[in-house]
Amino acid sequence: MDQKADTIAAEIKWSAEFDDQSAGEAASAAIKGRCTKCWGRLFGQRDEEKRWTEIKCLSCERSVEGIDAVREAKKMWCEMDKNLPAVRLGLPANYRGDAKFVLKILPEMDRDTAYFDRRVKATVAKGRNRNTISRHDFPKGTPGYLYLQACTFMAGSGRLPYEKSVFQYSDYDFEVPHISGIEVVNHGSEVRVSAGAPHRNPQSAERVTTERMGMIMISGMTVAFACELALKAILITRLDEAKKTHDLYDLFVDLPEDCKARMKADFIEIEDVLKNGRHIFGRWRYFETDVGEMGMQALVNHERVSMLAKVARVLIDEGGIAGLSYEVDVNMEAEFKRDRADDESYVEEYDLNITGTEAPIPWDRLLTQRSAKRP
Repeated sequence: MDQKADTIAAEIKWSAEFDDQSAGEAASAAIKGRCTKCWGRLFGQRDEEKRWTEIKCLSCERSVEGIDAVREAKKMWCEMDKNLPAVRLGLPANYRGDAKFVLKILPEMDRDTAYFDRRVKATVAKGRNRNTISRHDFPKGTPGYLYLQACTFMAGSGRLPYEKSVFQYSDYDFEVPHISGIEVVNHGSEVRVSAGAPHRNPQSAERVTTERMGMIMISGMTVAFACELALKAILITRLDEAKKTHDLYDLFVDLPEDCKARMKADFIEIEDVLKNGRHIFGRWRYFETDVGEMGMQALVNHERVSMLAKVARVLIDEGGIAGLSYEVDVNMEAEFKRDRADDESYVEEYDLNITGTEAPIPWDRLLTQRSAKRP
C-alpha cells in the first residue's frame, strides 16, 4: 500500500493505492479520520518522530493529547489494517466499541460506463412514475448536484456552535436559590422540594432564549434537509429513482442493503435517529395546529439535532462510496472606488462554476463477485 499524508499539522486524511487488486476489490481508497461522537473530521499534530501527539475533532472539539493521542492513533491504524480486506469488497467496517476516533475507508470501486449506460437507458424506457423522482428528472451525472447541496449545507451548519442548549447553567444565579414548590409523595414517606434560581439578567432572558431556540431550529432544518438530499442522491445513483417524500426514514429503508450495512457500522443508532427525526423537514417545518407543539419540541431538542447532524455526515461519506462527487470553482474580482465627493464603495463580482457527477460503478456485479471472497 502506497499512502500519502500530511506530516505536521493538518486534517487526518490521505489516499491509498493497492497493488494486489483482484475481482470485486477496490484498487484505491480515500482514508479519513472520523470522530465517533459526531462523525466530524479529525485534525492532528505530529512530533519530530512522526507520532500523533494531538487528535481533535473539528466539529465537537473532542480531543486527546500526548501519550493518549499516540496510543489512540496506534489503535486507529491497527484497526484500519484489519478492516481493509472487507471494506475493499464493499463490506462494512468493524470498529472498536470504546473508540473515540476511527479511520473511515472510502473504497474507489471499479467503473463500467457501458454497464451504467445500459442500466440508465432501461430505467428511462420504463417511463415516469409520478410518485418518484428518477432519471427523467436527474440524467446521468446530475445527482452530484444534490450531493453538493447536502455537503454545502453541512459545511455551513458546522460553523454553528456544537452545543446548542436553550438554557445554560451560566444564565442563573444558583447562589440565591428559592423554593418554588413542595410535594409529599408515596403516602408521606417522601418529600420532593423544587428549588430554582433567579436569572442573572431577567430583562434579556426571553430574547436570549428565543435566539437560542432559533439557532437550534436553523441547525435542525438544515441537517434534516441535508439528510434528505444525500439520501435521494444515493438512491438515484444506485437505483435510478427515489420516492417523492420528505420522510427520512422511508428514504433510508429504500437504500440497498450494502449501503445500510456500511452506515450502521459507522453509526449503530442511525435507524432510530432517522425514525425520531423523520418528519423534521417534511411536516414540522410548518407550525400548524396539529404539529406545532410536536415540531417545536423536536426542533429545540439539541441532542436530537446533533445526532441527525451525525447521520448527515455518515450519509455524505456513503455518497462518496456510491460514486457521487462535485467540483466548485469560484473566481472573485473586487474593486474599491472613491468618487469626487469622497464617497467610498466596494464591489465584488463572482464567477461560480459548479459540476455534479456520479461514477458509473456496477454495484450489482461487484456485490455478486464479492460473495465468493467474503473475508
